[in-house]
Amino acid sequence: MTRPGTWIAATLMALVLGMPARAQESASGGLSFASRLTLAVPFYSLHFPRDGDFNDHNWGGMLFYALDDHVALAGGDFINSYRRNTAVAGASVTPWTLDLAGLSIKPGLLAGFDLNGGYRKHDPVEPLLAAGTVAIGSDRSATPDATLLDRLGLMITVIPGFGGGRSNALNLALTARL
Repeated sequence: MTRPGTWIAATLMALVLGMPARAQESASGGLSFASRLTLAVPFYSLHFPRDGDFNDHNWGGMLFYALDDHVALAGGDFINSYRRNTAVAGASVTPWTLDLAGLSIKPGLLAGFDLNGGYRKHDPVEPLLAAGTVAIGSDRSATPDATLLDRLGLMITVIPGFGGGRSNALNLALTARL
């Protein structure tokens, strides 16, 4: 049986990859709505110090809406490491950007709420969720002439286990800036 997160991830990524290059600026001269959106599709997780009991394929999707260069609203749905569907909403802050050899590297924090109890009995601060992130992509992704490859990237997310013998998680997600 296919999990709901798998269909969500496949559908969202097909939509993004099928879209033509978008206009970067709206008629008012600011960024267009679509150009502020970034889709993240998780594809692999590693849990440490223990990995054996966890789901390492957390299919689903997260959508980020950039309010400016450093703050974004976030929401999504995925199958978590406990094999439970999880809906989340929150915000991302990336206070620094390092442009290095054509890559944009943005470390930051992601904080939000577990909307449907996907981490119930596993998160000591439920319904709050928090993680550290590093987004890596082309430094051309925000330019009007960005190609599809320029708009693709990788997001690394580290989710703390909050002690008590809990494992931490390192998650990898493919990103696409619309």
